[in-house]
Amino acid sequence: MANSAVLQKTTQISNTARVYWPSVTFFYLLACAISWPVFYVRNQHPDVWAAWLASGVVKSLLPATGPLIAGLASRWLFRRHYEIRVTFAGTSLLRSLAAIAAFAATLTAVGIGADEPHLTGLLYAAVFLAYAFFEETGWRGFLQDALRPLPEFHRYLLIGILWGSWHFTTFLAGTPKQVAIRLTLMSALWIGGSWGMGKVVEFTHALTVAALFHLTFNLFRSIPTEKAGIVLGVCIPVWVLLLLKWPRPAGPEAA
Repeated sequence: MANSAVLQKTTQISNTARVYWPSVTFFYLLACAISWPVFYVRNQHPDVWAAWLASGVVKSLLPATGPLIAGLASRWLFRRHYEIRVTFAGTSLLRSLAAIAAFAATLTAVGIGADEPHLTGLLYAAVFLAYAFFEETGWRGFLQDALRPLPEFHRYLLIGILWGSWHFTTFLAGTPKQVAIRLTLMSALWIGGSWGMGKVVEFTHALTVAALFHLTFNLFRSIPTEKAGIVLGVCIPVWVLLLLKWPRPAGPEAA
């Protein structure tokens, strides 16, 4: 019995000590297969997209279903090939919920638009959170764990490249010069963001933290700048305080 347990443990360590590339390939191809047609129609045929009678919420969330479905499928199919560390709340459910509540309450209080601004603010907060969680289920929820055997620099560089190229036609409007400048800036953001979010996720093990950092990228693109500034001006100090009080992972993972 003892020998069997040791053999099983050794096999498990062997299975997770290196990147299982078929899982990464499966995840990325599935995420792109779902999202790229959506990006293409939305960005290259806006008249068709506008004519589609689906609700604005559905249209907003649809692109992010690629990483969501691919991440969940890969997490289940390949669970024996990598060590799962990242979960919804990581090592602190209370702090995760408090961080979410701070964002939702602030955007609700600030309000959006003139007609029922606080209710609209709450709806926007829900959509921002849902979209960010959908995407991050793939990038940090699955891919960061799956690529953990890689050296840190290579891991975050690869996540940033895959994350950026997944956006397909999103940033291709304009002249070739405009596209080149935009893609250069966005590539730096994707790779730098992958490093920043990755480091915080390694510390907290929380998908929640990744989603909240992710939505800050989208906030200024979707609501008036002054309102986005107020929301982040309130939330960032709260999030930093929560991170400072976040319990460290136990054991060798804390290193």
